[in-house]
Amino acid sequence: SSSVAVAAVLAAAAAPRPQLGPDGRVQDATKFLSGKLDDVKTMMGGDVMAIPRDQDLGIGQSTLCFRNLAFSIKDHDGAHKVILTPTSGAFAAGSMVALMGPSGCGKTTLLDMLAGKKTSAYAGEVFLNGRPRDRLYPRITSYVPQQDVMPAYWTVCEAVEFNHQLRVDADMSPELRRKFIDDILNFFGLFSVKDSLIGDETVRGISGGQRRRVSLARGFVGGSQIVFADEPTSGLSATDAELCVRALAAASRKQGVTFVVVIHQPRVEVAAMFDHLVLLTSHPGRVVYNGSFP
Repeated sequence: SSSVAVAAVLAAAAAPRPQLGPDGRVQDATKFLSGKLDDVKTMMGGDVMAIPRDQDLGIGQSTLCFRNLAFSIKDHDGAHKVILTPTSGAFAAGSMVALMGPSGCGKTTLLDMLAGKKTSAYAGEVFLNGRPRDRLYPRITSYVPQQDVMPAYWTVCEAVEFNHQLRVDADMSPELRRKFIDDILNFFGLFSVKDSLIGDETVRGISGGQRRRVSLARGFVGGSQIVFADEPTSGLSATDAELCVRALAAASRKQGVTFVVVIHQPRVEVAAMFDHLVLLTSHPGRVVYNGSFP
């Protein structure tokens, strides 16, 4: 129920914004995400909320706002069916945002509109740091779909490196790039399977939970300020689901990246890692709670 979902999500203190160099860029490009083993241990089993913000690599400084986002479709008889009523809100930089609600309430619709992936016409506006989205919006955001679509014969390392090469400066040396990829894999708990195949129904590969973390790592590795993820825990065991959300929460705390996640019936331990909730109800989809928790 709605009350149970609200009660499940506990308070989480928002970390301060990171400090960049005077030119707006990371000051030390040789310092990597998971330079401290303690951070990795914390991400995998400790208090993820205790991971400190990296003052050099904590690049997330993007606030996402939206106003009167709404979506409707036409029935076969020509009548309009409202999928999502006008919805407004704002997500601070470095937030872990959960979009929750029953099936058919418009969670994925709202996510797609925020991510700029909705191909059908919809109403409303989305702002990044107070300015309307422009053609550069996809460069600083990424979208992780519900289905993991990757070639079966890719290795874990190749999958993550492919996205990194597409989105990060081509002048980076191969040694520096490989070091960065290894640190990302370590951060997401994938370093031990870096040379394993992704696999599929016919090719033996990594587990479903590891495959989902590979998809999340691919969305994160390109330096996105905001990452949108559609039900990253669906179909996973309770342990794998918690590991996935821990990886996201750790990245959010350390780098100030905002994660907007559609999630369905999370456990209390998983819900506790979010600090902003958008709770919707269905028929039609409308927001009944939008905000943080005391």
